[in-house]
Amino acid sequence: MEDKEQIQIIGDNHFSKSIKTPLRADAFDKSDDEKIKNIQHHFKIIMEEMGLDLSDDSLSGTPYRVAKMYVKELFYGLNPANKPKLSTFENKYGYKKMLIEQNINIDSACEHHFLPIIGHANVAYIPKDRVAQNNWGEGVVKIGALRDTRVECEKFANEFLKEMYSFDDGPVLFKPTKCEIEQFRPTHLEALSYFIAGEDRACKEDKGFAINPWTKVRFENTNLILENNRAISMGNYFFTDLNGNEAKVEYTFGYKLINGILKIDVNHSSFPYSIV
Repeated sequence: MEDKEQIQIIGDNHFSKSIKTPLRADAFDKSDDEKIKNIQHHFKIIMEEMGLDLSDDSLSGTPYRVAKMYVKELFYGLNPANKPKLSTFENKYGYKKMLIEQNINIDSACEHHFLPIIGHANVAYIPKDRVAQNNWGEGVVKIGALRDTRVECEKFANEFLKEMYSFDDGPVLFKPTKCEIEQFRPTHLEALSYFIAGEDRACKEDKGFAINPWTKVRFENTNLILENNRAISMGNYFFTDLNGNEAKVEYTFGYKLINGILKIDVNHSSFPYSIV
């Protein structure tokens, strides 16, 4: 038995030896009704020790209500038999954009003080293990594949920027790789200029990054930061040209959730530092 001071220290600092709830091997040998009966008895003793008058109408049923709440509600999830079940269906149409389930109820309890923890969670996923970054990479490859049909190329590039970036919803911090004079591209037209250039390009230095062309883009994240309505990724992405050569580039992408869709509002890209 730990002394009171040690108990207080552990409680205050929320020390934990495992992410799993510590359960005995016989935790589910008793039925729910048996547990409710026993908890009701012991909670009645707790209330009496606190000096509460259980003959009062408002308190007489409390031991049973608390016991039932513990077993059937607050700690219902302790039993593996009550684990939520997930079902899937065949992705016949090859849908690969991000799906988001919002405002999922979370009911848990603090193991140190047995107080309820109530909240909500948002979960985003891509069917067939696809990641949001792949949509960007595939878009860049397709722009390059359309380079010989300028009208189609420009049309798709505009759609790509509108779908992937949040130019219509607020500031976008876009610092492309191959920019020397106009380093930053905060508008749709300036970003379009960088990706496909053209005679009417907004920035004269642009050669058309996406019409290089590239045959493949792959991402290697060093890590991710996920928040309620934001996501940030950093790492290296690799661009493969027609000859199979791979160019390594460093990136940071920032995404924000707009009407259930993740859009890019931060895109920084640069070549790795090289010691001469």
